Amino acid sequence: ALERFLGGASVPYPSVAVLAVAAPIQHRAATFTNLPWVLDEHALCRRFGFRRATLINDLVAAAHGCLALRPSALDVLTPTAPVHRGQNLAVIAAGTGLGQARLIWTGKHHLALGTEGGHRDFAPRNALEVDLWRFLDERFPAHVSYERVLSGAGLGMLYDFFASRAEAEPAAITARLAEGDRRAAVAELGLARAHGPAA
Repeated sequence: ALERFLGGASVPYPSVAVLAVAAPIQHRAATFTNLPWVLDEHALCRRFGFRRATLINDLVAAAHGCLALRPSALDVLTPTAPVHRGQNLAVIAAGTGLGQARLIWTGKHHLALGTEGGHRDFAPRNALEVDLWRFLDERFPAHVSYERVLSGAGLGMLYDFFASRAEAEPAAITARLAEGDRRAAVAELGLARAHGPAA
C-alpha cells in the first residue's frame, strides 16, 4: 500500500516518513487492532530506504489536527461549556473502530496522548443495555468492548440487536441490506428514517 501511495519503485522515496496508523505503538512497532498487519519502523526504513520512519497513532495525529481547526469548522455540542485554551480535551472517532485520544494541557500547550479506550469493557447501565451486552457476548465471547457498539461494525451489531427484538424485517429492507456494504446501508436507512426496528 505504501509503495503504491509513493508512486512505485522507480520514484525516489522521501528520506523521512511519518505514518499515522490505527494501532498502539510499542517499541517502534505497531500491531493493528482490526487488521492482521504489523508495521515496524526499522523494517520500513530497510524496505524503502528512509533515513527515519516514525509511527504514530492515528488518533494522536487527528488530535494534533483538531488543534489547528478554525472555529467555523466546529459544531458546538454543549453551548454552555465552550472550549478554552488551557483545558484538557478528548478526541473520539467512531469509524472502523472506536478511536480515542486525549489532549492534555501542560500549562503551555496541549500534549496529544493516544488511548485504546474503545477496547474497554462495555458496561451496561440499564436493562436494555444488559440485553445488548448478552446479544454481543454470544457473538464475541472473548470480550465485549465499547467498540462493538460504537463503530462501523457496531452500527451493524446495533441494527441486528434491535432487529432480533422486532417483528419480521420487510422484504425491501432485507434486499437493500444485501446490496454492497451492509453497514453503509444500515446508516443510509437510518438517516433516511426508512426503517427502524423498535426497542
